Amino acid sequence: MVLNDSRRGRSVAIALAGRVPVKVTDENDAILSGDLLVSASKLGFAMRCAQAQLCEGAILGKALDALNEKTGTIRMLVMNH
Repeated sequence: MVLNDSRRGRSVAIALAGRVPVKVTDENDAILSGDLLVSASKLGFAMRCAQAQLCEGAILGKALDALNEKTGTIRMLVMNH
């Protein structure tokens, strides 16, 4: 889904379900396939959730790929709670 951001004069892609590419960072350790992902401190990026209990309500999805760099793009399964 694409939404128009009239305040900034641009379109923004929004994923509600399915497998989508997501920008990630190793801010909270390396990401492996199957890790839960949450918002990172770097705007527009996700990071690994270290403990699922602490991330409850903030989980964006599940990593489908591993991150082999400091930052990059991987596939994520969007999870709705």
